[in-house]
Amino acid sequence: MTALLSTETLKLRTLRTTWIVAALAVAVSAAIGFAAVQISTDAGEPPHVAAIAGLPAQAMWFLAIVSAVLASAGEFQHRTIRTTLLAAPRRGRVLAAKGAVAGAYGALLVLLGTAAAMLAGLIAGAGSGGSWAATGVFWGHLAGTVAVGAVFAVLATGLGVITRSTAIAVAAVLLWRFVGEGILPALLHHDGLTRWTPTGTAGALIGIGANPLAPGAAALLLSGYAAAICGLAAALFLRRDPT
Repeated sequence: MTALLSTETLKLRTLRTTWIVAALAVAVSAAIGFAAVQISTDAGEPPHVAAIAGLPAQAMWFLAIVSAVLASAGEFQHRTIRTTLLAAPRRGRVLAAKGAVAGAYGALLVLLGTAAAMLAGLIAGAGSGGSWAATGVFWGHLAGTVAVGAVFAVLATGLGVITRSTAIAVAAVLLWRFVGEGILPALLHHDGLTRWTPTGTAGALIGIGANPLAPGAAALLLSGYAAAICGLAAALFLRRDPT
């Protein structure tokens, strides 16, 4: 298993998109953190470190999902999955290694974005001469932000294996996020349904959203979504030949 983890890490590290996404995550988060502090200062309100750190969360989660999809579905599109299975024919271990490495990268990506937002916010605050709010950082929410990035990356790995197409997997994520989660509550006439969706459960772990679930229930449900997708991916991957 150690050899498989090393192999999957090497694959991810040698992909150009891995570094491009990481650089984009830092740049976007820094811009968000800097702008948020400037807006707060102009409005005469002291910025809050925890609030600034959590602002780029959803953007970082999306980048983690895209990275995981590119790494998993990309192997099928470029036919490199055949070489992988020749070297390691035990497919269950291959899939587990892919998920573990993707999850670690997703967590690292979110952590980098969070740190960049906080650093840029502190620089902006120092430059403007404003003061920060006296309340402390909500470390639980920050840990939840990083954990969600890891879970979403694992889920996206499973989705990439199911679809075996980068375009289809990314399109499915976008449609669900911006169409499905927006339309379902209206169609079912149940506004509270939003808190049960993947985005709603993720928001509950970082303290955002209307009427969020309890953190423990949200973590369990989000893990269940990831387990369901990865379970389906495993069933298909173990039975179907790579294309």
